[in-house]
Amino acid sequence: MFAGTQSVANSSAFGIKTGNGNNYIYNRGRIDVTAIASAQRNGLIQSASATAIGIKTGEGNDEILNYGTLHTRQIINGIESPGTAIEAGGGDDHVSLLRGSTILGHIDLGSGDDSLEIVENASVTGNATGGLGNDSLLLYGPGQFDGQVNHFETAIKNGRGTYTLGSLQQVKRLEVNEGTLAINNSYQLAGDGTFQALVNRDGSHGQLKIHGNAGLDGELKVVRGRGPYRNGTKYSILVADQVNGWFTTETLPEPAPLLTFQVTGYPDHVEVEAQAKSCTTVARNKVQMQIAQYLDRIMYTASGYAADVFGEFQTLPEPELQRAFSSLSPDSYHSFRKATFRASREHIHSLHKRMHTVRLYDSPIGRPLPSGGFSYIPSLVYANTAADMDLDQIYNLDQISKAQPKNGLWMSTFGQKVGQAQTNGYRGFNYSGKGTAFGFDQAHGKNMISGASFAQSKGAMSFNDHEGEGNIASLFNSLYGSYFTKNGYLEAVGAYARNRYENERHLAIGSLLQNAYSDQEGDVLSAYVSVGRYFRMKEWVLEPFASLQYTHYYVEGFQESDANGMSLRIDDQRINSLVGELGLRLTGVWETRIGSFVPELSASWNYDFKSDDRAIRASLADFPDTQFSIEEENWERQGTRFGAALSFFAQKGLSASLQYDGQFSQRELGHAVFGFLRYEY
Repeated sequence: MFAGTQSVANSSAFGIKTGNGNNYIYNRGRIDVTAIASAQRNGLIQSASATAIGIKTGEGNDEILNYGTLHTRQIINGIESPGTAIEAGGGDDHVSLLRGSTILGHIDLGSGDDSLEIVENASVTGNATGGLGNDSLLLYGPGQFDGQVNHFETAIKNGRGTYTLGSLQQVKRLEVNEGTLAINNSYQLAGDGTFQALVNRDGSHGQLKIHGNAGLDGELKVVRGRGPYRNGTKYSILVADQVNGWFTTETLPEPAPLLTFQVTGYPDHVEVEAQAKSCTTVARNKVQMQIAQYLDRIMYTASGYAADVFGEFQTLPEPELQRAFSSLSPDSYHSFRKATFRASREHIHSLHKRMHTVRLYDSPIGRPLPSGGFSYIPSLVYANTAADMDLDQIYNLDQISKAQPKNGLWMSTFGQKVGQAQTNGYRGFNYSGKGTAFGFDQAHGKNMISGASFAQSKGAMSFNDHEGEGNIASLFNSLYGSYFTKNGYLEAVGAYARNRYENERHLAIGSLLQNAYSDQEGDVLSAYVSVGRYFRMKEWVLEPFASLQYTHYYVEGFQESDANGMSLRIDDQRINSLVGELGLRLTGVWETRIGSFVPELSASWNYDFKSDDRAIRASLADFPDTQFSIEEENWERQGTRFGAALSFFAQKGLSASLQYDGQFSQRELGHAVFGFLRYEY
């Protein structure tokens, strides 16, 4: 717009002008606004005014984005000056000068809580004024602003590179998160304000650089970034020609057993230093020590989410470190192996009981087999029973009973509960499993039997403190046989089992909560041989026995899923075990008016002669080339087994039995209870 020559001249020009309301303005092109006013009379300059505004908004919460060019000029009586590029009215307004944009003219945000964002080398020629309210200046990346910056309460520098201000009026909050904020003038920090700097693990940091004197006051706040920090990393967060005074308060990252920060003042700069300790300094036991040494080797090379995990670990308080160590430990897979060995032995034990049944339990001589019946047989199948029996009738040790059929089908069920206390860095667990076996027996003359069986078992694993759960499913195929005389016996079993394992570990490293899943398979080969000797003691039979069981355990290697940064890779596991057992079994019979009671007691001691390496070798999935190993805790070579049973044979074809079997070692307990009910008709 132009105003003609007169004694008083006013000129106004607008590029974009809106009314009140919440306006959105986006400029990608070019806006040129020029206002010219000239007032002369008889060669003398008279009163004149010119107003050029590129973008003007009214009352309301406006958003103004400039991605193009915005030029304003005011020419008064031939003298040119910048106009107002952006004038925002009252309200909470946001103005963004985007990368590559150009502004010629002043910026006035007006009243309200406003923000001015200048992004990477956006060119601004003019002054910036915040006005009334709580106003923020946001600077991203490199750039330069030579004009005056007034009436802002907050100034924040983000992004790499240096952004230089010609001057900055004192603000209450000055925040440098990345790169350098340079001020080409002396600067005094506010006594009621905050200076904040971010420090990162790679040595990068936010820096305030003052070309002049720096007056320190108010609060210093240091914020840590993500990831683990190396010991001795230093950060010059404030640099000046001369530093005067000191902060009234210092707020540093929360100190932790593994990581603390300290701040030191020098004549020309303020320095923050990270003080990080080895993870081994907080390890309480050998499991944690192995994990700590592993973390020390890999944590500073981590990136992405793995770096976040290690950074979280480094800042944990003492109580949370113990759970974090447990989350990084593969020791739960020891528990699956132990439960597998126990299930294999229980299966072998059920076949031993089957052969013990065929050898010892018999109907009275000459009594015919029952014509029919039903039975629930959890662990032990009795060949045939009747009332009014004495010890000689029950035991016919030198040959298969005359009432025992030459061939037979049988079924049994077996179950177990295994528990281990949590101690020394190893998870406590409880395992409960049960299985069913089917078999076929065949007699070979009077002193030998052989058979084959198929069994399946399923078990559930739970870990203490809700740290996870899992399942084991097994399929067994077995061959067995026994040779016996009236004085003793020899028996043998060969078995193969295919196992499937499912595991879910609940992981917690500070605020990072995840679940790690695994699904893998393995094999167990077993060979068992046992011998026993019978001694009659009036109404009792005493049976010392000995056995050897060889077991080969194999689980293929696998990798957990769904736990970014915390999933484990587990190597193949191959373990051999040779367990010897020595024990005594005592069996008798009590006659009553209502029927016969047959008690049985047994006790044995077992010892594992094979000392294979039982360590689990693992690595975090993101670091497959660097491993650590967790040994089995105090591998217990020996343990004891106690058994008790009471059977009842009624007058009219009803029989029942209850049996207990317990396995005990220093840290592990295993219990099994079996029931039997049979009715003949």
